[in-house]
Amino acid sequence: MDVRNAVAIVTGGASGLGLASARKLAEAGARVVIVDMASSPGAAVAAELGGAFAVADVTDEMSMKAAVAMAEAMGPVPVNGALFAALEAALVGSTNVPE
Repeated sequence: MDVRNAVAIVTGGASGLGLASARKLAEAGARVVIVDMASSPGAAVAAELGGAFAVADVTDEMSMKAAVAMAEAMGPVPVNGALFAALEAALVGSTNVPE
């Protein structure tokens, strides 16, 4: 799947697996929205990746709605299994990615 110019929302994107995912998506040409807690290095990560940072707690519906609205304002946000398969392929090196 071609993720160039798509907007990817990455929860927990300031560290760990979320950060690795965000980096891979950015390398593939996606515009990344890092969603993480205010105390995280999310703003710095977003700046490094040329993306945006949304302060949100995944357990709080209103803050997540605001994060999604921010992402949608940046462009198309594909939400489907192919995007997740593309990310998995990028992370583990699989070539079995649906279009």
